Amino acid sequence: ALLNRDFPLPSLLFLFDLPPETAAERYGSRSSRDIYERIDFQRLVRDRYLALAKSWCSKETRLVRVDATKTINEVAQLIWSEVVKLPIIRG
Repeated sequence: ALLNRDFPLPSLLFLFDLPPETAAERYGSRSSRDIYERIDFQRLVRDRYLALAKSWCSKETRLVRVDATKTINEVAQLIWSEVVKLPIIRG
């Protein structure tokens, strides 16, 4: 925390939320698995990220939860619709 104390907080933060069961369907066809690709572990990680998400919001940072079950195009469209609202993009 001390290392980053002088850096500004981000204006926009995306949280890509994907239920562990959906993730398992997506990586299930691969021939090998990562040690972290266990449903119980994925549930724990997701629950902790969702619990922490509220603490990441501040005056400087806006958190956008992204439904990562959507198609790539839908996710990209949502992200772009949020990015264009940033002052640096609007000019």
